[in-house]
Amino acid sequence: MTTAPAQATSMPAERPLGVAEHFMWLMNQNHPTHSATAIEVAGPTEVHEWRTALNTLQHRHALLGARIRDSGDGPRLSFGHAAQIPLRVTDLAATGWQHELATEMRHGVDAAAMPPVRAVLLYSPERCALVLVAHHAVVDGLSQAFLARDLLTLVSGGSIEGAAEGHPGHPVDHFLAREIAAAATTLPSDMDIPLSDRPGSYRTPDPDAALSIDAATLNRTQTAALREHARAEGTTVHGAVASAALGAAAELNADWSTVPLRVHSPLSLRGLLPAPAEGMGNILAPATTGQVGKWSDPWEAARSFTDTLAPFRRKSALLQSLALWTGVFQNRPAPADMAGMLAAAAPHELLLTNLGALPIGTSYGSLTLKSLWGPSVLFGFEGEQTLGLNTLAGTLRILHTSFSPVPELLELTRERLLSAIGGTG
Repeated sequence: MTTAPAQATSMPAERPLGVAEHFMWLMNQNHPTHSATAIEVAGPTEVHEWRTALNTLQHRHALLGARIRDSGDGPRLSFGHAAQIPLRVTDLAATGWQHELATEMRHGVDAAAMPPVRAVLLYSPERCALVLVAHHAVVDGLSQAFLARDLLTLVSGGSIEGAAEGHPGHPVDHFLAREIAAAATTLPSDMDIPLSDRPGSYRTPDPDAALSIDAATLNRTQTAALREHARAEGTTVHGAVASAALGAAAELNADWSTVPLRVHSPLSLRGLLPAPAEGMGNILAPATTGQVGKWSDPWEAARSFTDTLAPFRRKSALLQSLALWTGVFQNRPAPADMAGMLAAAAPHELLLTNLGALPIGTSYGSLTLKSLWGPSVLFGFEGEQTLGLNTLAGTLRILHTSFSPVPELLELTRERLLSAIGGTG
C-alpha cells in the first residue's frame, strides 16, 4: 500500500516488506505469481508520450522503481534505483493483446534486479493496447487499474494530484498495527493454519508451455440484469460467476461433478484502511472455499458460495488472518516451506479474482478507455483455472488464464450466467 503521509517526508532507502507483500514475495520465489492486465485505448497518441508517462509515474510512485532484496533480516524493498520501467513497443496491426499478455505471463518478474513493473505497447497512431505486468508483492490487480488510469491521464495531457511525490508509502499492516496486535491476542494458543485433506500439486515449470488466454463480455444490459438478479437472490455477482463457473466445470469434467472444487478468492483489505486507499501496493488477503459444482438451482449455488465466503470477509477474520500470517513470517519460512504450506492450506482448481466495479473513468481528453481486461494471475497449481473479473462502465469482462485450460469453460460460464438471468446473446 502506498498511501503516503499528508506531509511529504524524506524517502527511506529501504523498508521491510509488509505481511501481504511478504506472502506474495515468498510465493514468487517458488512459482512466479506476477499478474497482468490489458487495456484497449481509442484516440491519437505517440510512443514517446507513453514513455514519458511511465517515467512520471515511476518518479511519483517509488514502489514502481523499487527492488526487493533478501537481507539477513528478511526481504526488504530498496528505493532510489535509476532503471526505467521496461517498455516494449510492437505494431498493433501485427499482434493482439491476448497474445502479448500470454507471452508476458510466461516470463516472471525479477524484482531483485529490475523494476517490479513492465509494459508492452501495441501501437498504432489512432488506437493502441497496453499490457501491464507486475510483481504481485508490489502491485495488485486494482493498483494496476489505477496505474492504467494515471497513464491515460498523463498521455492525454492531464496532471495527477494525490500522495506526496516520490514517497513509497507504507504496507497495509503499518496502518493496522494496533488492530493486528489486538487480533493476535484473540487467536487460540494452539491455532494453526487449517490444512486441506487434498493438498494441491504444482505444475512443473516449462518455458515452452503454451498459456491460454480467453476473454468474454456481458454487455451493459446483461451486466445490470445480473447485478439486479444477484441482489434479489441474496447473493453477489462474484457468487453468481462462481456458481456458473463451478457448474460449467462440473459439466465439462466428469471428475469435477462429485467432489468439492476449491475456489480461491483474493479479498481486498482496502476497506480496512484510512482514506485514500488508492495507490500502488498489494492489499489482499487469501480465502479458499470448497463447493460441489452440480446444483439444480444456480442461485442456490451462488448463495451457498457467498455464505461460505462471508466469514472470511468480516473485519475480525481479515485481521486475524493478518495476525496469523504475521506470526508465520516471524519464523522466517523458506520459499519451499511457504509453497508447501500453501499447497496444503489453500489448494484450488479455480482462482476467482474480482476487481469489482472499477472506480475509474473511460474518457481522458481525446482518449477513450475502451476496455480493461484482467487480472491474469496464476499460483502455479496443476490444472489451475483463473477467471479475472472486472466491471468497467457497467460492462462485465471475464478473462480466463490457464496452462491447461478446460475447453469451453469460459463460453459455458457465460451461457450459464445469461441463462440465470433469462437472457441470451
